[in-house]
Amino acid sequence: MATSALQIINTIRDNSSADFIARVPQATRDNLTQVGDAITADKNIMNEFMSALINKVAMTYIKSKMYKNPLARLKKGTGRPLGATIEEIFINPSIDQGYSTDGNLLLKTTKPDGKACYFGLNRKSTYPVTINRQQLQRAFQSENAFASLLGQIVNSLYSGDQIDEFQLMKNMIAKNIDEGHILKVEVDIAQPKELSKAISNMSDFFTFPSTKFAPYNLIHSEAITGGETACVTFCPTNNQVLLVRADVLNEINYEVLASMFHMELAEFKNMVIKVDDIPCSKSKNFDCYAVLTDIESINVIDDVFQTDDEYIGSSMQWNIWLHHFQWLYLSSFGNSVAFGKTTL
Repeated sequence: MATSALQIINTIRDNSSADFIARVPQATRDNLTQVGDAITADKNIMNEFMSALINKVAMTYIKSKMYKNPLARLKKGTGRPLGATIEEIFINPSIDQGYSTDGNLLLKTTKPDGKACYFGLNRKSTYPVTINRQQLQRAFQSENAFASLLGQIVNSLYSGDQIDEFQLMKNMIAKNIDEGHILKVEVDIAQPKELSKAISNMSDFFTFPSTKFAPYNLIHSEAITGGETACVTFCPTNNQVLLVRADVLNEINYEVLASMFHMELAEFKNMVIKVDDIPCSKSKNFDCYAVLTDIESINVIDDVFQTDDEYIGSSMQWNIWLHHFQWLYLSSFGNSVAFGKTTL
């Protein structure tokens, strides 16, 4: 981090205003204190430095140091629909109408069997941290002190956000289990081979067209019983992901489960994401071990991810905020199954 501290300061300088460059010398190992004095001697220079430090540097140099959400690879990037609602549309496979030679189908209109679900923007988080002038001045006493200041900012803002995002994603999955939107398969961790077999078999079943595993069919079961068509879904093995509790995975053993999936160990590990828990709350009698799902089922889409800062002259400090707005939802049209045991 010692070398990086100088790189960070000089990167800020190289991309700053002409006035900043004229007042602040290039940082070296021997002149860090003088650089700090030049920055803190003028309010405008301080503000320019702090703004660049938060909005540019922390998002690039330091993100590798913060806590990373283990489920982040399932996110779907950034989306900005009109308004704050995402519409999810699914079209069922076409149904055979039978071959005709009399031309009756020539002008017949056949509407696609479409379904739609809507999801609102359901996360608006703001993380604050305050840095005062004295802290900034002390940061230029040494490269380690500067690294400590950056760590304080990044750990407070970005790690806090990532920890919450991880919990929110787990909660979103657990809520769908609680509400009966995800099919539950009864298994017992006391019989790890049977659990492995159940997961492996389900993975195979996912690859065939079926109406059993889409949450839409569970949510609208009464309507489907009354005549609405069910969603026919399928999911190839290479598009599946297994969320599994760490303690459960230790009981199952990677190699045993990988062999059941007929996969190389490295390939199977890429399919698995370890979590500490799947926190079902309403279904308190269901101890959830794992969830097998379509990668496309878990949707976490960023709307706003940005920092803002404001200098407070009366107290000579900067208030800094990280804002993170997201949609978090489970697709109604992707296969999902939970494995666990119901306890009395």
